[in-house]
Amino acid sequence: MDEIHGRLPDGQWIIGVEVFRQLYSAVGLGPLVWPTRLPGISHALDFGYQVFAKNRLRLTGRCTKETCEVG
Repeated sequence: MDEIHGRLPDGQWIIGVEVFRQLYSAVGLGPLVWPTRLPGISHALDFGYQVFAKNRLRLTGRCTKETCEVG
């Protein structure tokens, strides 16, 4: 489970950037969401988030072991 998962009130599961879109809309930040749905921007955000999600532990300095290698 690399990407964030969310569940809508109707039980539907969503993943990735769509979770953040739904969250922002739910808390009144809908105007920030519409640009993320534009074709070129949407694909770039989805791709960028997938790359980040797969590498987030390394990128943020966290790891799943007791010790981590740096560099």
